[in-house]
Amino acid sequence: LSLSKSAENFEFEYRMIAMSGKTVWVHDIVKCEHRNGKPAELRGFMLDISERKQFEGALRDSEERINLAAKTTGLGLWMWDAGRDESWVTPEGRRLFGWTESEPISFQRFIDSLHPDDREPIRQAVLNSMESGGDYAAEYRVVLSGGTIRWIATRGRVELDEHGNPCRLRGVSVDITERKRAEEALRESETRFRAMGDNAPVMIWMSRVDKLCNFFNKGWLD
Repeated sequence: LSLSKSAENFEFEYRMIAMSGKTVWVHDIVKCEHRNGKPAELRGFMLDISERKQFEGALRDSEERINLAAKTTGLGLWMWDAGRDESWVTPEGRRLFGWTESEPISFQRFIDSLHPDDREPIRQAVLNSMESGGDYAAEYRVVLSGGTIRWIATRGRVELDEHGNPCRLRGVSVDITERKRAEEALRESETRFRAMGDNAPVMIWMSRVDKLCNFFNKGWLD
């Protein structure tokens, strides 16, 4: 960057090689002095930010490991800052809810993603949890683009600020669509069995291994 082209103040970060051979990260803040309306001199100072860069690198590595673990297990991790109404959501969490990678997620955006019948109950559950400081647990339906419905189970915990007031809600979400389908299929099977049993011209009963009966059809009862 030549002086003749530098008419404004600027700052940048770069790496330097020390005499020992160690790489040092530097943050340079520069002010351009003018004389007669033209850039004449650069003055600035340099900060050693190696420790900060190491911390940022460790943080990135940690986040990458968390995201990998969450993706492998199908878990979506999230954190909602109630004061700023901003959410941090892992890529797997965004996939579960059908949100794009860069889309900002507010509380209302979350509510709008839900099935219409689930919106108000979940809204109240979240607000009640934030008000009381208690844990948050819920199962609800998410409506994806194209109308596909996905069942989600969520568990969260309220975090307090320095004054002891609830300020954030942090938790995990998981897709339970297959479990819900299995439960529904089981209910349908049970309903069909009872309808068939009650209309069969025989007496039907069932017993557990403790020899206590737990089912009699209508014919038996009559």
